[in-house]
Amino acid sequence: MYFYKIQHPNNFTFAKSYVNGNLSFGFTDLAAAVTDHGEDCFHLQLSGDRWSEREGLNVLTPPQHADASVSSVQIDEAGSLQLLNKEGATLLESGPMGSIGIAGSRWLVEFAYDESYCFYGMGEKTGPLEKTGKGTKFWNTDVFADFTWDQCETAQTDPMYVSIPYLIIRTGHGWVGVLVDSPYPSFCSAGGEIGSIANQQSVHSNKRLYLGAEGGLPSLWIITAENLSCLTQRFQRLVGPSPMPPLWALGHHQCRWGYSSADDLRWVKKGLADEGIPNSGLWLDIEYMVDYRVFSWNSDTEGWGDVSAVLDELQQDGQRVVPILDPGVKKDPGYEVYEHGNERDVWCKTEDGVPYVGYVWPGETLFPDYLRNDARAWWASWTQRFAEDGIHGVWCDMNDPSVGPVELSPMCFNHGQQSHEVGHNQYGSQMARATRAGLQAANPDERPFVLSRSGYTGCQQHTALWTGDNFSNWTYLKGAIPCSLNLALSGVPLNGPDVPGFANDADEGLALRWYQAGFLFPFLRNHAMKSRGQEPFTYARPTREAIRHLIRLRYRLLPYLYQLWIAQAEQAEAVMRPLIHDFDDDRLTHIDDQFLIGPALLQAPLVEPGSSKRSVILPDGWWFDLRTGEWMSGGRYDLKLETLAETPLYARSGAVIPMQPNEPTDHHVDLARVDLHCFLRDGESTTVVYYADDGASWDYQQGKRSTWRAHISAQHGGIIIRDIECDNSWRALEVRVVIYGGQQHVNEQPVESFTWRATGRDLTLGLIGLV
Repeated sequence: MYFYKIQHPNNFTFAKSYVNGNLSFGFTDLAAAVTDHGEDCFHLQLSGDRWSEREGLNVLTPPQHADASVSSVQIDEAGSLQLLNKEGATLLESGPMGSIGIAGSRWLVEFAYDESYCFYGMGEKTGPLEKTGKGTKFWNTDVFADFTWDQCETAQTDPMYVSIPYLIIRTGHGWVGVLVDSPYPSFCSAGGEIGSIANQQSVHSNKRLYLGAEGGLPSLWIITAENLSCLTQRFQRLVGPSPMPPLWALGHHQCRWGYSSADDLRWVKKGLADEGIPNSGLWLDIEYMVDYRVFSWNSDTEGWGDVSAVLDELQQDGQRVVPILDPGVKKDPGYEVYEHGNERDVWCKTEDGVPYVGYVWPGETLFPDYLRNDARAWWASWTQRFAEDGIHGVWCDMNDPSVGPVELSPMCFNHGQQSHEVGHNQYGSQMARATRAGLQAANPDERPFVLSRSGYTGCQQHTALWTGDNFSNWTYLKGAIPCSLNLALSGVPLNGPDVPGFANDADEGLALRWYQAGFLFPFLRNHAMKSRGQEPFTYARPTREAIRHLIRLRYRLLPYLYQLWIAQAEQAEAVMRPLIHDFDDDRLTHIDDQFLIGPALLQAPLVEPGSSKRSVILPDGWWFDLRTGEWMSGGRYDLKLETLAETPLYARSGAVIPMQPNEPTDHHVDLARVDLHCFLRDGESTTVVYYADDGASWDYQQGKRSTWRAHISAQHGGIIIRDIECDNSWRALEVRVVIYGGQQHVNEQPVESFTWRATGRDLTLGLIGLV
């Protein structure tokens, strides 16, 4: 597989006419149709005997009973695609050679390139947020195995672990999202310049805009919208929102390659507890197994004799133990999982029908064929058996699939009948799907949590993603923000990097900067190689205290974060977002060192080495600076931070942010007790709805969710709250109101003064309780 070479339109034949539902390519005619599903969601489908039926296992859900589309996508008589907005202005039009091209089983769609376009999405890619000039392939890799160490350390690796061939285009007349719905190797050029290289000088050709796949039934989804917020919500509904995670999954997690025993986890628990650092997950890498045999516990040397009893002890306070599972099953006669897999005939095979053998951690390994229903059911049954000892979350690794030094192409699917290209990009998602099914079977009343390294379009229906094996350096710190943002725009909202970096060591200053950037990322896990410990309590006291405060601040904000995940699961709303998502402003198109967490919070961390200064661009409106306690109007500001522990964090005017009542010192969160922090300026008003449930079960789907609703306004130096409605279907809620910016009263009642520190100086606020 050539990672840095992609298909070029010159090697495709383009359709020249479209008559009676058929595209004519001169040597062949192919049926083609555009289906309008409503809500400006369109599907272009080609068919012909060179392609079989759709081979992707991801489930797409186009709008049902949708509003009529106001834009249009059509194929004209010349075989060219045209995209028009509701005013009839052109969003996208045919490329220089035509629109739809084929070459054997390969296919692509090309559009005319315009210098004014901006590009986002593409799933998991390194580099800046805005992707103009990017030419890329979508093919899941095992990054550390497939690239040189220098490439890895400098973040010059593409493709990565996750393949989502989805391109977002900001045009002069609206936003367009284009999804290649093929599991085969796919490709995209977003204004890339393809030319020759001679004596290190690039001789560029013209810029091109196209997407396609190297096989599979030609299927292209096109979504249009007036802004990125609406576009992202429509795309999320198409590929499926993330199911509601358990509350513990949204906390802080601690992992290290090297944790192997129950004593290792006891040491972690004690170290964090002694320092008052909240933590929800205790993670185990591969060392807990018997010689890396999946679904095994090393009782001889690592103290896992009575696994159920040990797990019960470790988790009795609500922290969860999350073990790793790799897909590779050791080829070892007498090993129960291997023997049972042979009996059920679940393995990926070569074209000749014999089990494919790779070479990873256990040595010679076989791989379940997750593209088959029966093989997924087999894996789910083993996961269920594994989880019944007390496991509530699982970490799927090496599912790119990683097979060591062995060539991948002989690994085929469906008893050797489907080529490797069909299943490669889908493999990790389908492993996560089977793993989630096993967890759910073991704990039917609980929300499962799965984390995966690799994925494909729609994987968020089964799993969260972390962005793979990164480095403890400034390049990866800065790049983590645009990588996670584009993953979120591509339909995977629950994602995040290893903090403060997996490979190499993070010194005091770098570790703190990682936490300042990542403490509100959707997924927050501290993970490191077998090197110096990077647990928060291992750092010197000033750094340790600063990191502790950030972790506590995350837990204080968990009621707000929880509301965002309810909105994601039920309305497909974004969680972590670029500024351009909420503010369609030319100044914000390239900003990728600032970001929003939901609609109310803006972070602007320092990501440059040795710097205490940075410029911040605040979008139009007013923002409350949680570092200084001042209201700031939209604009550009040059900041100089007084201490290393400070980090810029802003609350949007008009927002009401639910938080825990006090600074947490452990991981326990009671969603029924909440403070509503009101960032309202005089004349502003909003309707607040706060939801709370047990944070663990599916009971909320049967109505066991409490709701507090009210209209809140800022008038005459105080806050007015009216039309309060309470539904205590789960539990009675205890609600207090916190006011900012010099306001003196709530409903004409005096408030109690208290002091709180967010990310800088102490803030003096007003507090009042409500019945």
